[in-house]
Amino acid sequence: MKVLLLRFGELYLKGNNRYIFEQQLINNIKAKLVGEEYKFEKTFGRYIINSYPEDREDILINKLQKVFGLYSLSRAKEVEGTIDRIKN
Repeated sequence: MKVLLLRFGELYLKGNNRYIFEQQLINNIKAKLVGEEYKFEKTFGRYIINSYPEDREDILINKLQKVFGLYSLSRAKEVEGTIDRIKN
């Protein structure tokens, strides 16, 4: 499955109120993607956008590039965590 891997910047500098900044970043991401079909997943240190229509990928990327606080984004492919699946 294709996914978009989002990395954020300097939230680790925020200390005990990091969650406030992180929640605002998530709100900003979701606001940019209003009207789009996708699923949002939060992992430590990054976010993943998946389950979106493949023909909308470039549009999603264009919208996400304008979100303040995102450091980078990458196209990726999610696979099972076995050596054979990773090789293929």
